[in-house]
Amino acid sequence: MRKIKTIDTAKIEEIKTLYKQVLNKRDAYIKEDAVYIENKRKKVGLLSSNNLAELCFSLKFKMEASILIFNDIIDDILNPSPKDQFFDDMELLEKLLKNPAITQRLNIDPSLLLKVTQDILDEIRNSIVPITMPYNKRTDSMYINKCAAKLFLEMDNQEEPNIRPTDQIDFVLSLYSRFKYHGYNYHGDNVDIIFAHFKAVEQQRLRALKSQ
Repeated sequence: MRKIKTIDTAKIEEIKTLYKQVLNKRDAYIKEDAVYIENKRKKVGLLSSNNLAELCFSLKFKMEASILIFNDIIDDILNPSPKDQFFDDMELLEKLLKNPAITQRLNIDPSLLLKVTQDILDEIRNSIVPITMPYNKRTDSMYINKCAAKLFLEMDNQEEPNIRPTDQIDFVLSLYSRFKYHGYNYHGDNVDIIFAHFKAVEQQRLRALKSQ
């Protein structure tokens, strides 16, 4: 059974800082490479450049950019979940407990208030869980694959202009080649290598479509 890792609370601030730094770097890169990104968008016929820009960034900075694969966790840290409702309930109960005259006028049994308070405290304790790591080992290809999948889904779901499957694959291959990703910048005439690269990206596209 795979051992589930959790994030040490002492490292949360460090992760948040690194995450924000990489986001700033991504925004700066997108501005720097805006002409290339826009030209590629127009060439393939994409209506938006967001997913394209994200894939280009992940390909250029590889392992450094891969910290963004934890975006779900970071979102949980930066944007607390709606469980804050518990604390709103506690605030109301606290006011009622401190004002017996109000509870008496409302004909509320103080012992019932205490019971409800204890129930909510128990719910709060049960709702606090450690932030789990979604991956035991992070690699550059994990985030690149995630970005490529989003781009494939966007291209495939775009109705007008329609982007043919072969054009989608060739488009992603051209990005891999430009950023010299895992040997995809091959410019020789070995048909077997060219065919293997095409089939690999074709399978990547199919996996992306099955995931939606």
